[in-house]
Amino acid sequence: QLRYQLEMDKRVLFSNMAAARIEASSSIFQGSIPLRLPRVAKRRDVSLRIALFDANGKPVHESSIDIKVYPRPVEERHKVSLLNTTGAAAALAKQMNWEAVPNANVLLIDNMNDYISRKNELDKQVAAGKTLVLLQLEAGAYEVAGKKLTINKCAMGSYYFASPLTGHPMTAGCDPLGFRFWYDGGKQLIRPLMDNMIVSDDLTAVVSTGNPSWSTAKTVGKSMAAAETSYGKGKVRICQLLLQDRVQYNPEAYRFASKLIR
Repeated sequence: QLRYQLEMDKRVLFSNMAAARIEASSSIFQGSIPLRLPRVAKRRDVSLRIALFDANGKPVHESSIDIKVYPRPVEERHKVSLLNTTGAAAALAKQMNWEAVPNANVLLIDNMNDYISRKNELDKQVAAGKTLVLLQLEAGAYEVAGKKLTINKCAMGSYYFASPLTGHPMTAGCDPLGFRFWYDGGKQLIRPLMDNMIVSDDLTAVVSTGNPSWSTAKTVGKSMAAAETSYGKGKVRICQLLLQDRVQYNPEAYRFASKLIR
């Protein structure tokens, strides 16, 4: 028999039991546990504990997993300007319920050619106080607002995790392990959260990443999943994290997307 319970603050919130199917030298799917998680005012830890009992009621194996429970986000109405309406930026704006308008204080771009073709105009807008957010750039060497950077393919395949432990204000209060194994609602499974990384010494790291290699050659520049620089009165932010189709299902993805445009 399997017995399981959900705990928070040493208090049992839910418990149940079910018949177990155990076969020799084999793994058998035992079923799903429908959980009603508690409402919380701030991020909390809950534990799901499960144990296997023999026919005499003696426990023979136990396991547990900690689950992060987040408060329901307060929806904020923001306005952004999109340079095209078919890419990742438009998809993210729709999923975050941002209003797309001309001349907003936040410019969202997901194609570097859109920036290059209007570079002087866009740089002037940022210098005057706007925020430019560049999303999911293709591999290549670029210069943005006077800063040089390279977008490289992630080493040894796309990444499932990144680190918010950079000390940047945008990641203050993030769960240290919150940027990993994000669920992709479009594909309905856990998928990589990053295909390309930022490499630069001219930018400030917002979310960092690694750049492993079999080579002994030293990597030039910091490796980052998201980065930032000031330009005049405004800011430029570059984010290689795949946020679309993740923000509705992963609380840290939603929170980070919200901070990108503030």
